Amino acid sequence: MTTLHLTAYLLLTATALFATTQHPTDLATQSIANTDSVIGRVVTIVKSKAPWYAADFLVDRAFRKAIPTYKKLDGLRFKAFSSIKTSSGKFVGGIYLWDSDAQARRWFTPDWFADIERKRGHKPTVDYFPLINAQSFVASDSDYRKSGGVTIFIHGIDSALTQQCLTKQPGLLRTYIVAEANQQSGTLLLFSTVGYANTFLAEHPGRQSDWFETSVLLDNTQNSERP
Repeated sequence: MTTLHLTAYLLLTATALFATTQHPTDLATQSIANTDSVIGRVVTIVKSKAPWYAADFLVDRAFRKAIPTYKKLDGLRFKAFSSIKTSSGKFVGGIYLWDSDAQARRWFTPDWFADIERKRGHKPTVDYFPLINAQSFVASDSDYRKSGGVTIFIHGIDSALTQQCLTKQPGLLRTYIVAEANQQSGTLLLFSTVGYANTFLAEHPGRQSDWFETSVLLDNTQNSERP
């Protein structure tokens, strides 16, 4: 077990213990996923430098064209096709939820990296975050193809914010609680609109966060359990 995965296990155990020590009426208002359902799962964030001419509508078109490929991937539960603008330019990629680390690594092979670098002229990055907890706040038959949104990645969260992110918030569609380095945890929050995401961030000032535009969503769990 890697240090990061051990950290994830300890954080997951602590989250479950924290939940069981609260008042029953508090638990009734929380939508915490069964911890057994997330053990071993991993979130990956992919970033690849976009060419200068990659306008948003062209990026969305490319994302939608790629959906059939990702629908077939073994172990991929959900993908938010993403773009992020930084001081170094625009990056495209995705936020992936996998059943296991091993299945993710079977996709992100050395050949995959080489192919992306050949096509884009830059080597992509793939960051792995063991999943601690997760929640979906939409109906099981929701059609994500008709929706999009934005995803914010808040780093170094405490237990109070963890619990808040696992309960229903205005415009919140999905929550991932993940293990980060230095025994910290972070949260990825998928909101339906920019406005909802901005409101949430305004209520938590001073938090270090990354902002992803996630206009195209793919849910491979339509016929299975969530999240």
